[in-house]
Amino acid sequence: MRAMKLALRLREYDWMAAVIELAIVVVGVLIAPQVSNWNQDRMDHARADGYYRRLHAELIVDQHNIDNTLVFWKKVSDYGTAAIANGETGQRVGGSNWKTMLAWYQASQMMPFELQDTAYTEMRDGGGLALVEQEGLRKQLAGYYQLAGTGVTASILRHDPAYRVQIRGLTPWHVQQYIWS
Repeated sequence: MRAMKLALRLREYDWMAAVIELAIVVVGVLIAPQVSNWNQDRMDHARADGYYRRLHAELIVDQHNIDNTLVFWKKVSDYGTAAIANGETGQRVGGSNWKTMLAWYQASQMMPFELQDTAYTEMRDGGGLALVEQEGLRKQLAGYYQLAGTGVTASILRHDPAYRVQIRGLTPWHVQQYIWS
């Protein structure tokens, strides 16, 4: 009796609707990961674009700072050349004791330089380096930013050379204040 009822129900069941429902579920199961992947790719591209824009802006600031630093170090180098000439020959800079003393003092100037690395550091620490699809570009960024913070260049620029300490120690404070004013 039960078998007959079951057979009757199976014959009366709308199998076409069941197949359509099953197809919808299967298609949904197959499409959902693709939609999720597409959405994740879209979000990753947006994040990468944001990083690229920030990196570009920081690189422009770095270039400006590098240009200013080169101008600064050229002036310090010129003062150093004049101070060395005075030390070797006794010749006063421009025939002036003041200009000679100024050359010795200004030759001791320092200008620390650090790269703008906020975007790169955030990108690296947040696992975003994979957003840079080109391996060569990732390597170039890593090489460039090694100069910041822990690089050799940063260490060189973060100390006081003995000459600087000595000349600043020999220059009376009121003279140093006058130079800065």
